Amino acid sequence: MAEIITYTARFNTRGNVKRLGKFNPEPAWEWIVPVQWWAYDDDRLGARGDAKLTKAQVKTFAHTATQARRNVHQEWGHYATVGTAVEITSG
Repeated sequence: MAEIITYTARFNTRGNVKRLGKFNPEPAWEWIVPVQWWAYDDDRLGARGDAKLTKAQVKTFAHTATQARRNVHQEWGHYATVGTAVEITSG
């Protein structure tokens, strides 16, 4: 079975305080959010075969699972299905 790649989200609460709406003194937690999308092995128009389901994980920092999913959806949501966030570290 293929290894699942882990990416880091560009939109993080830790690095971008403006996304909070107001300052939150609580520490941000690290979350892993699964994403999946359909992709071709060869994307040339005449060479496309069957599409394969591709899966990855995106690491982000946020205060809640909803906020973590929103951070990932902002970057990946237009071409991938975003799953449920899972907390990997706290505080």
